[in-house]
Amino acid sequence: MSFVPATVDLTGTNQILQGTDWSRDFAVTSGGNPVDLTNYTGTGALVRCQFRSTVAATSVVLTPTMSVVSPATDGIIRMTIAASVTTALANTTQSGVYDVEIVANNANGNTVERIIEGDWSIDPEVTR
Repeated sequence: MSFVPATVDLTGTNQILQGTDWSRDFAVTSGGNPVDLTNYTGTGALVRCQFRSTVAATSVVLTPTMSVVSPATDGIIRMTIAASVTTALANTTQSGVYDVEIVANNANGNTVERIIEGDWSIDPEVTR
């Protein structure tokens, strides 16, 4: 299956909240229908994501925990960032770019597809 990456900015009302356990669910669809992510679970398959300050940056700011939400046939992936990580983010890089890729383990080997991309920012906390 070939995907056109969806642009989902994690800014404004969707931005990452400093000092919180933060998570977002993303629906993976094709033609308006959920994509069966069964081939993206199990041995050799995964959902991966990296946050960087710019597309050209060589260093990774953050690698969130990514998972396929059960049942995989519903086409939902979850991005999770622990409070200890969101707290540290505002002390380093406060915005940048990210993307999400899925790697299928299928009969033809591993297939990598970029499914989401966008900008991100941190909403600094007041209570510490």
